[in-house]
Amino acid sequence: MYYERKRKERIAKLRYESTRDDLTGLLNYRAFDRGMKKLAAKDDKEPTYLAIFKN
Repeated sequence: MYYERKRKERIAKLRYESTRDDLTGLLNYRAFDRGMKKLAAKDDKEPTYLAIFKN
């Protein structure tokens, strides 16, 4: 039971780390691209907006 819980926690941590940038915590390119493709594939009538801010 203990080892199963620890294994699940480790998998969750690895999954999080594989999709996030270490410095900012934002989605990395691969995860962002996957999310955008998923959003583009949605078949809904509402428009989708993406805002990019640059300093």
